[in-house]
Amino acid sequence: HAFSPGYDFNHENPWTREFLKRVFDFWLDEFHIDGYRVDLSKGLTQTNTGSDVGAWNQYDQSRVDILFDYGNHIWAGHPGAYMILEHLGNNDEETALANGGFMLWGKMTEAYTEAAMGYGGDLNYGSWQARGWQRPNLVTYAESHDEERMAYKLATFGNASGGYDTKQEATGMDRLAMAHAFLLAIPGPKMMWQWGELGYDISIFDCLDGTFEEQCKLDEKPAPWADLGNANRLKLAKTIAALAKLKQEQSVFGTYDFNVDAAGMGKRIQLYGPDQNAILIGNFDVVPLSVVPGFPYTGTWHDHFTGNAFEVNDLNNAFYLQPGEWHLYLDTPL
Repeated sequence: HAFSPGYDFNHENPWTREFLKRVFDFWLDEFHIDGYRVDLSKGLTQTNTGSDVGAWNQYDQSRVDILFDYGNHIWAGHPGAYMILEHLGNNDEETALANGGFMLWGKMTEAYTEAAMGYGGDLNYGSWQARGWQRPNLVTYAESHDEERMAYKLATFGNASGGYDTKQEATGMDRLAMAHAFLLAIPGPKMMWQWGELGYDISIFDCLDGTFEEQCKLDEKPAPWADLGNANRLKLAKTIAALAKLKQEQSVFGTYDFNVDAAGMGKRIQLYGPDQNAILIGNFDVVPLSVVPGFPYTGTWHDHFTGNAFEVNDLNNAFYLQPGEWHLYLDTPL
């Protein structure tokens, strides 16, 4: 296939499969790992598509069968083991894999970066339900080792209007917090790349000698521990930690009953549960706008990050938000 790394195992060969299964079992048995993230899983095929990436992305039943042979072997001996695929294929094949128990990388880098910079960004496809899956097996992410850092692009290319400039550090960190709120609040597993919680803004392509090259993408970069002394970046890290805690501890953030309306500049997520409901709204524009939160009922609601309680009397009322302003509303005080 187009991204073949060179020498290739024949995964139709029973001895190749036996070897791979022994490798899988060894690490699970001897080191008690939680599971695997399989790099370039779309490459586990014997269908020759040459340099045609489009053909390589098409549904390939033989590839699906190979992956399920490995997955079912692992799950039979190690129930609950994670099998995460960096597949990035067409949705019909990913749907079959997700519904069968695999977790799949959900690349949303461009959309989240565009949103943070103030240029739109449709975040809806970051939801497993938007892809028509039966299980919440989409590992959505806004950053990875393969794409440019959000904070770098924000500081370099961010939008501005009047005195509001997303390229300014304090504003940029606030917008990254908002972006992460809309990443983590969508039910399902997420992936965060190292230092994203501090708004790391050194380009992944920076060779640290004044040049920028693709070959420097995975070179070691300076560790930003000093950024913990930067109030703007520490606030971002604490906000992301608080969002992650909510996701772990509050069941509504794992609900199957939710709505993601995040294609426009004014974005919202509505989460519904038997004991708790949550509404997230945000203005990703660089000018003020109004958003109707879409509360499910009138009564007392709580702004989680301010601690303020307020009464909702009209479900159609719009909230006027300044650029970059966002709120997480819960009907239970925490």
